[in-house]
Amino acid sequence: MDTLNLLVNKVQPLSGTVSADGRLVSLSASLSDQLGYSPEELRNQPIERIYSAESIRTLQLLFANPPADQIIHSLELTLIRHNGGLLQVVACGLLEWRSVQPARLHLLKIPLGALAHRLREMHNANEVMSQMLQSAKVAYWCIEFSEAVNINTSQDEIVRQVFENDSHWRMCNRAMAGVYEMPADVDFNQ
Repeated sequence: MDTLNLLVNKVQPLSGTVSADGRLVSLSASLSDQLGYSPEELRNQPIERIYSAESIRTLQLLFANPPADQIIHSLELTLIRHNGGLLQVVACGLLEWRSVQPARLHLLKIPLGALAHRLREMHNANEVMSQMLQSAKVAYWCIEFSEAVNINTSQDEIVRQVFENDSHWRMCNRAMAGVYEMPADVDFNQ
């Protein structure tokens, strides 16, 4: 037995289908169980029952701009459990829009589990650090190179690459923007 069939038979995948008209077409028993509902309880219900507002916007954008190959490679979604808890998942699937009306989005979901907690912590830490840097009196900035600079070469070549390789401002705080006399309403990072 191959690995995929083994997993399908032993570990029930979290899957579901939503339609472009904002309805839950189907949910696997395992996903219904994870969310705290019976499988039939959610059929034909509005997607607002189990998807966060941000996830609904993501799904609506997909239906408005479907991929030509109908394949959805990666989505970050947040589902709402019956008890109000959140289930963060990464999903992939198929947006069937050519052969059915309304269009249907079939998704296979993988819970982020402990990774979701770590991502929230990192996001919160990044927010705190960004606020500290933005309010600092000292000018801080960072340039990110899309095209790496090879530092294992001559100094002249390194200097040339620093000025010519593709790069963009990654961060610039208010104090640095003041050095360049940028208006206060201009986001220098943009």
